[in-house]
Amino acid sequence: MVLNTQPAFTRGSLNFFLNSEVDTSSIDALGMICDYLDVFEPSYFSYKNEVPFNVFLEMSVDIDVRFDKDSLMIKYVGDIVSYIPQIILLLNQLLTIRRESSSIYTVHGVAVSNGQEALIIYGPQKSGKTTLALAMQKKFGWKFVSTDYCLLEEGKGGFNLAGGTSGIAVRGGSISGDLDAMSVHKLDQSIAMEVESIPIKSLIMLSSWPSKAYAKETKDAVMGLFNHICQRVRLSIVFNEKVISMPIDTQELTDNRWEFVQRMSGALDILEISGDTDSIAELLDKKYSV
Repeated sequence: MVLNTQPAFTRGSLNFFLNSEVDTSSIDALGMICDYLDVFEPSYFSYKNEVPFNVFLEMSVDIDVRFDKDSLMIKYVGDIVSYIPQIILLLNQLLTIRRESSSIYTVHGVAVSNGQEALIIYGPQKSGKTTLALAMQKKFGWKFVSTDYCLLEEGKGGFNLAGGTSGIAVRGGSISGDLDAMSVHKLDQSIAMEVESIPIKSLIMLSSWPSKAYAKETKDAVMGLFNHICQRVRLSIVFNEKVISMPIDTQELTDNRWEFVQRMSGALDILEISGDTDSIAELLDKKYSV
């Protein structure tokens, strides 16, 4: 089999290449992959300076996985749909590692904006990040900038939100779990805002402990941010029973992440916040509205 020289599908800087002889199910599978990437894999708001990342998917008689910093090649056997969770996880790892080499870090969180600056809302799964963002939009007019994962970068003028995700996951599901238990919905553009990059005003960690509404700087909020960044990369992943080691220096990554978080904590509010959704939305709007 020969791979096509033109990508079968493009998403931002991601180019997907398939065998020259492919069936409709392979094309449909690429659409499914990109739908899930809208939730799990953030893309830059602007692709002007980003090097393309090429993904080669080749039907074969043997399974093989190879990669470098700008490409991923997967030879698979049978139906490509069965490999979708593993392909997404591999892309997550390789793209995150590539971004971190340029000091751009990925945080699992929702971003909303008042039109001039962004708030990053993070916290445990099912802590209410999306619910809070929707309440801020509905009650006070804030706009979504990212739905589930955010790209943080440090610029000359401070810290910026450089990219994010545009899909919303409904019902369970995780990167490594059963994607059949999850449906993906595109964000309604009437409640979103398109930007190339936007300054970050504050990072907000939702507390898992219910209490009266409060917002305060805590060590837990800083450590929570650090842990959210660290959770993104794994030492190894399993692809069809084959263990694939990631090309990382864990000590260097950990040191770089901690230094980045420390610089953020010195320049921005990193707050722990608690309370019911409406109270938190009102508190944040009063504190950060323009």
